[in-house]
Amino acid sequence: MPAAPGLPPAVLVVDDHPGILTVLHRLLLEFVPTYEILPFSDGESALVHAAQRVVPLVFTDYHMPFMTGLELTAALKAATPGIRVAMITAYDTAELRKRARASGVDYFLPKPFPFDELEEIVRSVLTS
Repeated sequence: MPAAPGLPPAVLVVDDHPGILTVLHRLLLEFVPTYEILPFSDGESALVHAAQRVVPLVFTDYHMPFMTGLELTAALKAATPGIRVAMITAYDTAELRKRARASGVDYFLPKPFPFDELEEIVRSVLTS
C-alpha cells in the first residue's frame, strides 16, 4: 500500500513497555520535531502503519509478545528494503547480535544506553 499523501514522514517506536514508549517518544520528538513519532506496543500494528507511511527509521524492542523485534525487522525489510531498524534490548548476547544482523537490524542498542547514541542514530539516518 502506498504512503498516504500529505502525511509527514514518521519514526516508529515499538515496545511492549509503556514507560519505554513514553521516554523514547519524548526524546525522539526533541531530536526530530519535523517527523511524526508513532509509538506501538506490538509489531503487527507497527507493520500496518509502516505500510501506510513514509517510515525511514524504526526503533524496536527485541522481546515482545506475538512478534519479536527480529521478526518485525525481517518483515519491515522485506516490505521496504531502505528502512533502517534500531533494536533496543536488555538481551545483549553474541548470539542475539548475530541473529539481529541476519534479520537486517542496522543498529543494536543494549539497555541501558546513553541517549546521545539514540540521537546519533536519528541524525545519521534522517539527515543522510
